[in-house]
This record gives sequence, C-alpha cells and structure tokens, in this order.
Amino acid sequence: MQPDVPFPIARFNQRVQESILEEFGGRCPSASELAQIPDSRLLKLPGFGPKTLRRIRSLTQGWSKIPEIAAPRFSTRLQSELDHLEGEIGVLQDEFHRRQMELRCKLDLLTSQFLSQHFSFKDKA
Repeated sequence: MQPDVPFPIARFNQRVQESILEEFGGRCPSASELAQIPDSRLLKLPGFGPKTLRRIRSLTQGWSKIPEIAAPRFSTRLQSELDHLEGEIGVLQDEFHRRQMELRCKLDLLTSQFLSQHFSFKDKA
C-alpha cells in the first residue's frame, strides 16, 4: 500500500474515525500524513488512548519506506471490502470490551453482595 493511499479509518470505531476526519478538515488523511502527527497530539483527540495509538502506529509504521514495486496494489473494490471488514472487527472488539466491563461490574456487585450476606450471617451465628 502506497503512503499516499487514504488511511483505512474504517478499521477503527466511530469516535476515532470522527477525530481523524476532524483533525484533517473532514478528509481522510494518507498513512504518511497520519504518521507525521506526534503521539502527544493524537492522544489528545477524542477516542484515542494508548491502544488506539499503537494500532495507528502499527498501520503507519514503515509505509513511507515501502518501495513502490514491493507494495501490492489492491483494487478499489477489494480495498473497500478489506476496510469494511476490518471496521466490523473493530466494532466487534469494542462491543466485546464493553460487554466484558459490564459483566465484570455485575460480578463485582454479586461478589460484594455475597460477602455482605456471608458476614451478616456469620455475625448472627
């Protein structure tokens, strides 16, 4: 993939996509343009954290160094399909993490209720 090819923002959740587009005046940046933004600036954008930054950097790392002959050219249709599927994976990952946090909260609540009842029962005995 060439460095001037638009960065595949569809691989990220909606909040990150909106932040990237806003940062570039509503247009999708190229990989090399996104690679030039300092980490400190990206981390200030809504939706960006260390994990998102690592994903961005892994996608932009070395793109400007890839010789044109070594970079495979995908058809627009295939690239679009790839971006869409990777976007779906990102959505699923976000949903998984949201659900995981939800279940952990429920587990914590049940554990505290159990311990409360256990000690209450123990005090009565």
